[in-house]
This record gives sequence, structure tokens and C-alpha cells, in this order.
Amino acid sequence: MAFVTPSFLKKLTRYGNWTGPGWSAGRLSPPGDALTEEDLLVPGVDAFDENVSKPHDIAYDRLQRRFLAAFIDPTIDKYTALANYFDALAKADKAFIRAAKQPGNLAAEAGRPIQTNAVDLFRVKSAWEETRAAECLRGWGPNFADRIKRLSRPKILVELDWPARTIPKDLPRITT
Repeated sequence: MAFVTPSFLKKLTRYGNWTGPGWSAGRLSPPGDALTEEDLLVPGVDAFDENVSKPHDIAYDRLQRRFLAAFIDPTIDKYTALANYFDALAKADKAFIRAAKQPGNLAAEAGRPIQTNAVDLFRVKSAWEETRAAECLRGWGPNFADRIKRLSRPKILVELDWPARTIPKDLPRITT
């Protein structure tokens, strides 16, 4: 989702079918573009791509769907929905780091520098997300509040190009 992607992540290069910002299932995956059943069948090019990056992308896809379902639900506080989203992203990024450090999940030679950079970047990104979650919960400053208010307008679905039909009906409700 474009509005929660810190600019330092743009330094991460694409690798394989699942590694890199905006890159899933061997194709560009713009913000709000949900993974399809066919996408889930695309294998990684090596253990890192398959066992680390692919599960991370799938986790992000599910988190984005849950966040959007919560965000458009008028009964759920927008700050809480966003805080829960940032917190879940941080957890997914930490899971990526743990998986990437497993000896059996080493990238092929060409991907090792990318794997090293990804671990470092996700370490920073997870801290960034935890900070954003805390800011949401305490309403950190007027500028942050204004950004959240702008996001809470229905226009967000148009900006993200995320049609309501992509939000699965079977997702559990997020409670505040």
C-alpha cells in the first residue's frame, strides 16, 4: 500500500518471483492489487524467494485486505484500524527477518546481496511501523491526525484502486 511504504524501501531490488517492493508472483504488483489463486501457484526461484519472500508477500496481501475491510467499516475507529495494520506489518517483517536468517533459506549467489539488504531494511521498517502504530494509538501531533483524517475519506478506495469485490467475505472482523 503506497501510503505506508517508507521511501528507504525503494532501495531494495527485485529478485526472483517474490522479492522486492511492488513485485509479487513474478510481476509488478501495484498497491491494492490483490494476489490471485494463480499468483499463489508461482514458485520462488530459490529457497529465499520461496520460503521467505513469498510467505511475506502473502501475509502482506492478507493484511491489506483485512485493513481495508476494517477501514471501510464505520463501526471501527480509523486510528485503531491503522494502528493494528502497522503492528501486523511489523510482525510480518520480523517473521521475514527470522526466516531469512535460517540456513536453509539462503538465496542463490546472485540474490545474496539482496537477501542481506532486505534483512537490514526490514529491521528498520519494522521499527518504523511500530512507531507509526504507537502514533496512531496516541494521536501523535496535528500533522499525523490530518493525514489520518484524509485517509478516512471514502476517496481512499479510489486512490488505492481497490474495488470492494476484492475484500473476501470470509475475513474475520477486526474488533477494536
